[in-house]
Amino acid sequence: MQELPQDFITWADMLSLGGASSATFVVGGAIQHVLNRNVRWISLAVALVLGAFLFLTQASEPRLLDWILGLVNGCLIYLTAVGMNSVAAVTTGPVDALGGAAERRSFLTRWL
Repeated sequence: MQELPQDFITWADMLSLGGASSATFVVGGAIQHVLNRNVRWISLAVALVLGAFLFLTQASEPRLLDWILGLVNGCLIYLTAVGMNSVAAVTTGPVDALGGAAERRSFLTRWL
């Protein structure tokens, strides 16, 4: 029988594309659910911060190219999280002109 995990998401998990994308999916979805908004840039901002932070903590002296690579990794994290959301989403939900849900938004409402 397999042993149950003792930790949730660890820093070692966050250094992988799957871990960072999962964190973006959960944090972005939670923020959108709490605010009852379906604004695309919330999850993008989470992914960019995660991508830049995770990559820049690896660099001893961050240069401009390190920042650019961190932002590219943030975009990759975001697009992977969008794919996770598209597969898991159960509803598209009506959206008003400002990106807010016209009715109460569920956690698994599509981002796009």
